[in-house]
Amino acid sequence: AQPPRPCLTIDRLSQPVRQVSNQIKTANFAIDVTPEGHGADDDTAEIYKGYLRRIQNQARDESPIEWAADGAIEGGLGWFRLRTDYVDQNPEPDAGIEAFAQAPVLERISNSLSVYCDPSANKPTRSDAQYMFVTEDIQRDEFKQRWPWADTRGLDDFMSSGDPKMKSWVSQDIIRIAEYWRVTHTEELLVALADGSIREMPRKEGARVKPPKDVDGLAVDAWRVVRRPTVEGWKINAVETLEELPWVGSRIPLIPVLGEELNVDGDIILRGIISEGMDAQRMVNYTYSGAMETFALAPKSPFVAAAGQVEQYKDIWQTANTYNYS
Repeated sequence: AQPPRPCLTIDRLSQPVRQVSNQIKTANFAIDVTPEGHGADDDTAEIYKGYLRRIQNQARDESPIEWAADGAIEGGLGWFRLRTDYVDQNPEPDAGIEAFAQAPVLERISNSLSVYCDPSANKPTRSDAQYMFVTEDIQRDEFKQRWPWADTRGLDDFMSSGDPKMKSWVSQDIIRIAEYWRVTHTEELLVALADGSIREMPRKEGARVKPPKDVDGLAVDAWRVVRRPTVEGWKINAVETLEELPWVGSRIPLIPVLGEELNVDGDIILRGIISEGMDAQRMVNYTYSGAMETFALAPKSPFVAAAGQVEQYKDIWQTANTYNYS
């Protein structure tokens, strides 16, 4: 058995992390809206800007952007989300259609590693992702309360599956659920005719695009295929769909905040401050731990005795390096 050895941690990474984090917390992330084309004007832009800033102000307590930025500073990746919620949480029966009014809200995602993004997405905002997952572990009792009709028997069978990767979806007390988001596209063929009008032409899905040469006797001057995105979302467990998550936007409402992004042999590497400082931190820890160990084991007695001189003081001599005898 080896005696216990000191293993000290001299924190040299929190200071630069907090320094960058504080700069982000004091920055102004207010959204600005500028009118550009399609009949836009300054008054409409001001209305949109005020509404977007209201959404940001309502999210100040949760600080979703700052939370995601801290994840990017430390580990290179953080996530926050946009969702809709009912304006009136407890509407009266006579509230009318306003009982169904919803408003966008910003929320933080506490565990950045619970988001699984489409690996083919390349944009910094990952707005080109075609699918994403967000996992969440909840208590079995809460699961039964929220979805009492769900087939828990199927989950128990899933728990006994031989695949070790699948067992993490359900345990004795915890059940994992996930949000599954995907983007589907419908294609439309638009043609510009000689008289300046625009027509949408029917086309068979998956068929090769063959624009007509003329429409109703008018020559086709230009054509293009428009891919219109539709976002679909579901909440699922390991064996079935629990509920649908309607969304009217054209992009998946999960937004990343990235640290330093590198492309190494085709693989995307994300890193923050800590990853580059780990070796230096280990060196400091080893150095101080070794120094403390040397100081602790150094003999306190400044003399050396010849053999036989301390024969009658064996007990004292054996502890001369740990006790200060006169």
